[in-house]
Amino acid sequence: ECQGAVEDCTEAIRLDPRDARAFMRRGMANLQLERFFDSSADCTQALTLDKSLLDAWLSRAAAQLQLGLFQNALGDCERALYLVDDAPAEIAHAARVRALEVRAGAKFGQGDVEDACLDCQR
Repeated sequence: ECQGAVEDCTEAIRLDPRDARAFMRRGMANLQLERFFDSSADCTQALTLDKSLLDAWLSRAAAQLQLGLFQNALGDCERALYLVDDAPAEIAHAARVRALEVRAGAKFGQGDVEDACLDCQR
């Protein structure tokens, strides 16, 4: 299913290379396929086109966490948490939880266990 999404998004990007959401969706599918470098690159392209895409910030943060790029993941989590404040209520809670989970993982990866635990308690 995710591979099909990658293929569909690739076709959408071919048709409209300025479609930020297609890059974001392909990045999200690549994240599910554990193609972390590709996911990060797609989300970066999406954010180059549209910096307001909350899911692109969250997906890139998760990919960067898996790549061991903890400082980058932290920065993306902070941006996502900022954007969550303007998100519709029905998605804000889940997005905040996801951002805090990834941020905790990045802090843990940097050896900041105490702060990671604090994020897990929020």
